[in-house]
Amino acid sequence: MTWQVVQASVAGTSHRSVSKGCEDSSEWFLAHDAAGREILVAIVADGAGSAAFGGLGSQLICEELRAELCDKLACLPSLNEMTPDKLHESVYAARACLSRKANELDVEPRELATTLILAIIGPDTAHFLQIGDGGIVVNDKDGYSVMFWPDNGEYANMTRFVSDQDAYEHLQQRSLAAPDEIALFTDGIQRMALVFASKTPHGPFFDPMFSRLRSARSEELEELERQLADFLDSDTVNQRTDDDKTLLLATRRCPNS
Repeated sequence: MTWQVVQASVAGTSHRSVSKGCEDSSEWFLAHDAAGREILVAIVADGAGSAAFGGLGSQLICEELRAELCDKLACLPSLNEMTPDKLHESVYAARACLSRKANELDVEPRELATTLILAIIGPDTAHFLQIGDGGIVVNDKDGYSVMFWPDNGEYANMTRFVSDQDAYEHLQQRSLAAPDEIALFTDGIQRMALVFASKTPHGPFFDPMFSRLRSARSEELEELERQLADFLDSDTVNQRTDDDKTLLLATRRCPNS
Protein backbone atom coordinates (compact mmCIF):
# COMPACT_ATOMS: atom_id res chain seq x y z
CA MET A 1 0.00 0.00 0.00
CA THR A 2 1.67 3.23 -1.13
CA TRP A 3 1.06 6.87 -0.37
CA GLN A 4 -0.69 9.57 -2.34
CA VAL A 5 0.56 13.05 -1.46
CA VAL A 6 -0.28 16.59 -2.47
CA GLN A 7 1.27 19.81 -1.24
CA ALA A 8 0.91 23.50 -1.97
CA SER A 9 2.44 26.75 -0.73
CA VAL A 10 1.13 30.23 -1.56
CA ALA A 11 2.32 33.68 -0.57
CA GLY A 12 0.14 35.62 1.84
CA THR A 13 -1.54 38.81 0.74
CA SER A 14 0.60 40.82 3.16
CA HIS A 15 3.72 39.50 1.43
CA ARG A 16 2.40 40.15 -2.05
CA SER A 17 1.47 43.71 -1.13
CA VAL A 18 5.18 44.46 -0.64
CA SER A 19 6.32 42.29 -3.59
CA LYS A 20 7.59 39.58 -1.25
CA GLY A 21 7.39 35.88 -2.15
CA CYS A 22 6.27 32.90 -0.08
CA GLU A 23 8.75 32.05 2.68
CA ASP A 24 7.25 28.63 3.47
CA SER A 25 8.86 25.43 2.17
CA SER A 26 7.77 21.81 2.08
CA GLU A 27 9.29 18.52 1.04
CA TRP A 28 8.18 14.91 0.95
CA PHE A 29 9.77 11.71 -0.28
CA LEU A 30 9.59 7.96 0.05
CA ALA A 31 12.64 6.45 1.74
CA HIS A 32 13.39 2.82 2.63
CA ASP A 33 14.94 1.08 5.58
CA ALA A 34 17.68 -1.51 5.22
CA ALA A 35 15.05 -4.22 4.62
CA GLY A 36 13.46 -2.23 1.78
CA ARG A 37 10.31 -1.22 3.66
CA GLU A 38 8.75 2.04 2.49
CA ILE A 39 8.89 5.11 4.75
CA LEU A 40 7.11 8.40 4.10
CA VAL A 41 9.01 11.51 5.17
CA ALA A 42 7.17 14.86 5.14
CA ILE A 43 8.74 18.19 6.10
CA VAL A 44 7.19 21.66 6.35
CA ALA A 45 9.00 24.84 7.39
CA ASP A 46 7.95 28.47 7.76
CA GLY A 47 10.65 31.10 7.36
CA ALA A 48 10.31 34.00 9.78
CA GLY A 49 8.90 37.12 8.17
CA SER A 50 11.09 39.22 10.46
CA ALA A 51 14.28 37.48 9.21
CA ALA A 52 16.21 38.81 6.24
CA PHE A 53 16.57 35.30 4.76
CA GLY A 54 13.67 33.42 6.34
CA GLY A 55 12.60 31.87 3.05
CA LEU A 56 16.12 30.63 2.40
CA GLY A 57 16.24 29.18 5.92
CA SER A 58 13.02 27.20 5.41
CA GLN A 59 14.29 25.88 2.07
CA LEU A 60 17.66 24.84 3.49
CA ILE A 61 16.21 23.04 6.52
CA CYS A 62 13.97 20.96 4.23
CA GLU A 63 16.78 20.11 1.80
CA GLU A 64 19.28 19.23 4.51
CA LEU A 65 16.83 17.06 6.43
CA ARG A 66 15.98 15.18 3.26
CA ALA A 67 19.65 14.37 2.67
CA GLU A 68 20.25 13.46 6.31
CA LEU A 69 17.21 11.23 6.68
CA CYS A 70 17.64 9.40 3.36
CA ASP A 71 21.07 8.22 4.49
CA LYS A 72 20.10 7.49 8.08
CA LEU A 73 16.91 5.56 7.30
CA ALA A 74 18.66 3.39 4.70
CA CYS A 75 21.01 2.14 7.43
CA LEU A 76 18.30 1.23 9.94
CA PRO A 77 16.99 -2.35 10.17
CA SER A 78 13.54 -0.81 10.70
CA LEU A 79 11.98 2.51 11.67
CA ASN A 80 11.60 1.11 15.20
CA GLU A 81 15.34 1.66 15.54
CA MET A 82 15.02 5.42 14.99
CA THR A 83 15.69 6.61 18.54
CA PRO A 84 15.15 10.21 19.67
CA ASP A 85 18.91 10.72 19.72
CA LYS A 86 19.28 9.56 16.12
CA LEU A 87 16.47 11.82 14.99
CA HIS A 88 17.94 14.75 16.88
CA GLU A 89 21.29 14.15 15.19
CA SER A 90 19.65 14.78 11.82
CA VAL A 91 18.02 17.98 13.09
CA TYR A 92 21.36 19.13 14.56
CA ALA A 93 23.06 18.54 11.21
CA ALA A 94 20.39 20.49 9.34
CA ARG A 95 20.57 23.31 11.89
CA ALA A 96 24.35 23.46 11.41
CA CYS A 97 23.71 24.12 7.72
CA LEU A 98 21.81 27.27 8.69
CA SER A 99 24.79 28.44 10.73
CA ARG A 100 27.18 27.81 7.84
CA LYS A 101 24.97 29.72 5.43
CA ALA A 102 24.69 32.58 7.94
CA ASN A 103 28.50 32.74 8.05
CA GLU A 104 28.63 32.83 4.24
CA LEU A 105 26.13 35.70 4.20
CA ASP A 106 27.87 37.45 7.13
CA VAL A 107 24.67 37.62 9.15
CA GLU A 108 23.47 36.17 12.46
CA PRO A 109 21.74 32.74 12.30
CA ARG A 110 18.48 34.39 13.34
CA GLU A 111 18.35 36.00 9.88
CA LEU A 112 17.60 32.48 8.53
CA ALA A 113 15.04 31.72 11.24
CA THR A 114 12.50 29.02 10.39
CA THR A 115 10.07 26.72 12.12
CA LEU A 116 10.19 22.96 11.50
CA ILE A 117 7.51 20.28 11.26
CA LEU A 118 8.54 16.69 10.50
CA ALA A 119 6.71 13.38 10.10
CA ILE A 120 8.33 10.00 9.42
CA ILE A 121 5.86 7.15 8.87
CA GLY A 122 6.71 3.50 8.26
CA PRO A 123 4.49 0.42 7.96
CA ASP A 124 3.89 0.24 11.71
CA THR A 125 5.70 3.09 13.46
CA ALA A 126 5.67 6.87 13.11
CA HIS A 127 7.84 9.64 14.53
CA PHE A 128 6.80 13.29 14.73
CA LEU A 129 8.83 16.37 15.60
CA GLN A 130 8.07 20.07 15.73
CA ILE A 131 9.81 23.33 16.61
CA GLY A 132 7.52 26.35 16.53
CA ASP A 133 3.97 26.86 15.34
CA GLY A 134 1.92 25.26 12.59
CA GLY A 135 0.74 21.72 13.11
CA ILE A 136 0.54 18.01 12.38
CA VAL A 137 -2.88 16.33 12.26
CA VAL A 138 -3.21 12.57 11.89
CA ASN A 139 -6.29 10.55 10.99
CA ASP A 140 -6.46 6.98 12.27
CA LYS A 141 -9.05 4.53 13.55
CA ASP A 142 -9.88 6.92 16.40
CA GLY A 143 -10.38 9.92 14.10
CA TYR A 144 -8.42 13.14 13.89
CA SER A 145 -5.87 14.20 16.47
CA VAL A 146 -3.23 16.92 16.65
CA MET A 147 0.30 15.84 17.54
CA PHE A 148 1.49 19.06 19.20
CA TRP A 149 -0.21 22.30 19.99
CA PRO A 150 1.39 25.24 18.10
CA ASP A 151 4.21 26.79 20.12
CA ASN A 152 3.60 30.52 19.91
CA GLY A 153 6.19 31.49 22.49
CA GLU A 154 5.64 33.90 25.33
CA TYR A 155 4.07 36.75 23.36
CA ALA A 156 1.38 37.19 20.71
CA ASN A 157 2.50 36.59 17.12
CA MET A 158 5.75 35.03 18.30
CA THR A 159 7.02 31.46 17.95
CA ARG A 160 10.14 29.28 18.27
CA PHE A 161 12.68 28.79 15.51
CA VAL A 162 15.28 26.15 14.67
CA SER A 163 17.98 28.83 14.79
CA ASP A 164 17.12 29.88 18.37
CA GLN A 165 19.88 29.18 20.88
CA ASP A 166 17.37 27.35 23.09
CA ALA A 167 15.59 25.61 20.17
CA TYR A 168 16.06 22.12 21.60
CA GLU A 169 14.45 23.10 24.89
CA HIS A 170 11.28 23.70 22.88
CA LEU A 171 11.54 20.73 20.51
CA GLN A 172 8.42 18.55 20.69
CA GLN A 173 8.60 14.89 19.71
CA ARG A 174 6.29 11.86 19.75
CA SER A 175 6.36 8.29 18.48
CA LEU A 176 3.25 6.14 18.00
CA ALA A 177 1.57 3.58 15.78
CA ALA A 178 1.62 4.64 12.14
CA PRO A 179 -1.52 6.45 10.92
CA ASP A 180 -2.89 6.09 7.39
CA GLU A 181 -3.49 9.80 6.83
CA ILE A 182 -1.62 12.94 7.82
CA ALA A 183 -1.66 16.70 7.28
CA LEU A 184 1.19 19.13 7.92
CA PHE A 185 0.60 22.88 7.75
CA THR A 186 2.15 26.22 8.61
CA ASP A 187 0.60 28.77 10.94
CA GLY A 188 -1.05 30.62 8.06
CA ILE A 189 -3.96 28.17 8.18
CA GLN A 190 -3.80 26.87 11.74
CA ARG A 191 -6.83 28.95 12.76
CA MET A 192 -8.88 27.11 10.13
CA ALA A 193 -7.37 23.66 10.67
CA LEU A 194 -7.58 23.70 14.47
CA VAL A 195 -10.26 24.51 17.04
CA PHE A 196 -8.40 26.60 19.58
CA ALA A 197 -11.17 26.53 22.20
CA SER A 198 -10.94 22.74 22.52
CA LYS A 199 -7.39 22.29 21.16
CA THR A 200 -8.61 19.76 18.60
CA PRO A 201 -8.46 19.43 14.80
CA HIS A 202 -11.33 20.94 12.82
CA GLY A 203 -12.66 17.84 11.10
CA PRO A 204 -14.86 19.63 8.50
CA PHE A 205 -11.73 21.38 7.20
CA PHE A 206 -9.95 18.09 6.48
CA ASP A 207 -12.83 15.75 5.54
CA PRO A 208 -13.39 16.87 1.91
CA MET A 209 -9.66 17.14 1.23
CA PHE A 210 -8.84 13.63 2.36
CA SER A 211 -11.92 12.24 0.65
CA ARG A 212 -10.82 13.72 -2.68
CA LEU A 213 -7.20 12.62 -2.22
CA ARG A 214 -8.21 9.02 -1.47
CA SER A 215 -10.24 8.72 -4.66
CA ALA A 216 -7.76 10.48 -6.96
CA ARG A 217 -5.92 8.52 -9.62
CA SER A 218 -2.17 9.06 -9.79
CA GLU A 219 -2.50 11.06 -13.01
CA GLU A 220 -4.91 13.45 -11.24
CA LEU A 221 -2.53 14.44 -8.42
CA GLU A 222 -0.90 17.29 -10.32
CA GLU A 223 -4.28 18.86 -11.00
CA LEU A 224 -5.29 18.25 -7.38
CA GLU A 225 -2.22 20.20 -6.24
CA ARG A 226 -3.26 23.12 -8.47
CA GLN A 227 -6.71 23.02 -6.92
CA LEU A 228 -5.20 22.96 -3.44
CA ALA A 229 -3.08 26.02 -4.26
CA ASP A 230 -6.17 27.79 -5.64
CA PHE A 231 -8.05 27.03 -2.42
CA LEU A 232 -5.22 28.35 -0.24
CA ASP A 233 -5.19 31.55 -2.31
CA SER A 234 -8.97 31.92 -2.45
CA ASP A 235 -10.87 34.91 -1.08
CA THR A 236 -12.41 32.63 1.54
CA VAL A 237 -8.99 31.81 2.98
CA ASN A 238 -7.36 35.21 2.39
CA GLN A 239 -10.16 36.88 4.32
CA ARG A 240 -9.12 34.78 7.32
CA THR A 241 -5.34 35.23 7.06
CA ASP A 242 -2.83 37.39 5.19
CA ASP A 243 0.10 35.10 6.01
CA ASP A 244 1.91 32.58 3.80
CA LYS A 245 0.10 29.23 3.72
CA THR A 246 1.38 25.69 3.23
CA LEU A 247 -0.58 22.45 3.43
CA LEU A 248 0.71 18.92 2.78
CA LEU A 249 -1.76 16.01 2.77
CA ALA A 250 -0.92 12.31 2.55
CA THR A 251 -3.05 9.17 2.56
CA ARG A 252 -2.54 5.47 2.03
CA ARG A 253 -6.27 4.69 2.12
CA CYS A 254 -6.33 4.56 -1.66
CA PRO A 255 -8.69 2.06 -3.33
CA ASN A 256 -6.63 2.30 -6.53
CA SER A 257 -3.27 1.49 -4.88
